[in-house]
Amino acid sequence: MYKNQTDLKTVMLYLEQSFQKYLADKTFDNAQFVETLKTWDIIVRFARVHNCALPEILLKYLVDHDLWFEFVAVCDIFSYPKTQVRNNAD
Repeated sequence: MYKNQTDLKTVMLYLEQSFQKYLADKTFDNAQFVETLKTWDIIVRFARVHNCALPEILLKYLVDHDLWFEFVAVCDIFSYPKTQVRNNAD
């Protein structure tokens, strides 16, 4: 676990920014969505291990692209807190 919260926030920001660049090159068919979930799983696990808030880049991407089924699936698979789900669904 990171003892320095500034370093932890920096790493999380880097992971989310890297993932955002990854998303920019994707179109979602079933195979791509599964690959995206595998990558996202690593970022979510890192956040949980270090007691960080769960990252939201993928949720925002899904909402912005009207991918509501995928949004619900990601929220369920990764057990996002209901408040975080509602805040991102707006």
